[in-house]
Amino acid sequence: MALLESVRLWLEGVRAAERGEWGNALALFREVCNRSSCVAFNEGCAHLALGHLRDATKAFDETIFRDGHLAVGFYQRGITLFLSEHFEESLQDFEKAMNCLRGNALIDYKQLGLRFKLYACEVLQNMALVLAVLKRWDNAIKVLGRAKDTCQKHKHQTLEGALEAAKHHQQWKLLLLPPEELFQPNKKYVDQLESKDFLGKPQLVAAVQEDDHCSALEPQKPIRLATPENVKVLQEPPHRVIYHFLPREKNELEVKPGNVVFVLQQGDDGWANVRFNSNVGWETGLVPLTALQPMGCCQQEAKEHQKTGNITLLSKEPPPRPPKPDCELKKPKTELKGKNLHRLFPSKWDSVAFLKDTTHALVKVHCGFTVVLRLRLDLSLPHLLTVLREKFQLPDQPLLLRYRENIEETVLEIKTNEALQQAWAQASCGHLTLWMQPNPIPLECPPQGSTRTAIALFQYNALEPGDLALRQGDKIQVLSEVTPEWLEGKVGDNVGIFPLHFVRFLDEQTGAHQELGE
Repeated sequence: MALLESVRLWLEGVRAAERGEWGNALALFREVCNRSSCVAFNEGCAHLALGHLRDATKAFDETIFRDGHLAVGFYQRGITLFLSEHFEESLQDFEKAMNCLRGNALIDYKQLGLRFKLYACEVLQNMALVLAVLKRWDNAIKVLGRAKDTCQKHKHQTLEGALEAAKHHQQWKLLLLPPEELFQPNKKYVDQLESKDFLGKPQLVAAVQEDDHCSALEPQKPIRLATPENVKVLQEPPHRVIYHFLPREKNELEVKPGNVVFVLQQGDDGWANVRFNSNVGWETGLVPLTALQPMGCCQQEAKEHQKTGNITLLSKEPPPRPPKPDCELKKPKTELKGKNLHRLFPSKWDSVAFLKDTTHALVKVHCGFTVVLRLRLDLSLPHLLTVLREKFQLPDQPLLLRYRENIEETVLEIKTNEALQQAWAQASCGHLTLWMQPNPIPLECPPQGSTRTAIALFQYNALEPGDLALRQGDKIQVLSEVTPEWLEGKVGDNVGIFPLHFVRFLDEQTGAHQELGE
């Protein structure tokens, strides 16, 4: 069965129910093949209106099976079970309806096509009635007290009468959903049921007249002057529409994402009366508050949330990544002409001469990103640090340099000129790789030349190119500490950073696992 045929049967069933023809409405609802929770709900309401309690219970069972979070479905099934004198099951359904409300005072189902508001106080009042039938009067009075706390003003009179009846151990009337309130099909599908003339009728666009001196196809449109009412509207804070809203009623207004509207009045039912300047002029109508967002506050609220939010580290979740330099390398301003171009792109004879050069070396420096420099081998440590601060734009910050020894592949720190000369001596074929850490954190490190080994407790998948992927049980050679929560290590031929709390240190002397930080 086509979708439009299902929509047509659904709509005819709703109209038959509005006329009181519940038998015809029930037959039409049963013919719908593309069944949803809304159609099953309508069928259950039809059975309930005809007094078929058992069939109504089955229809509401199907409703809840298709949508397990529909609070009004649990509410209607609880009413049906109460009328069938299954009081314990009815009590459970009312409790499930309260859970689906999730602490809200009401749920408005107009957006889903049902013109009904389910109030939490009404659900609690029916729940208290079930307890009263079961002779649990103390519990019934407590539930009515909860209902009074969440009750709306226009519901106080009914609730006060139920509370007085409960104190005198008397029962009260069960609150029922109006039988004529059923789920309506979506308006955009209903509009497709009517035939449309896509070609339209011919219309005169332009005409030639002897006394017409206007060269345009149509006369100039009149300018809409600002009225006092529009000026008053523009003084209100603007709101931006975040999703497309299609109206279902005549008093509702269609808005699209990105439209700017002005809120005239906000209601307690989740709807706002707005004014919108469309192509045809100013229009006024109702729009859900969930579709509106105050302009100019989205990004600011997100930044404040990131600043004030507490970060909770789980045992198998990586901590925040180590900070990267908040600067970018400056682009050279010199034009690539003549000798400069020849220097940056040497010929093959120049490259051979460069390999024979024993006074310079190509140095690759890692610090968040990688920079390659051509430096003299007799460069001192203070001069080298000055060059690196200029390249990475880190003025007046302490820097810590490390390099890997070729023979034992251990990581050594460069803190003196003698250590730098040893690093120059390790340069193979005129190449040297350094790791730089700005603002190094003082910690108790093992002596230079020694290594620490850790074992992976959990599997860690590399999230970025600089990460080191780990499998449970891998042994990692710890090279350095990037931050208090991230380490740099090596597994086989792979080098990268990994979270500290994913591993434990392995004591080389005793062979026992030792928790980090102890």
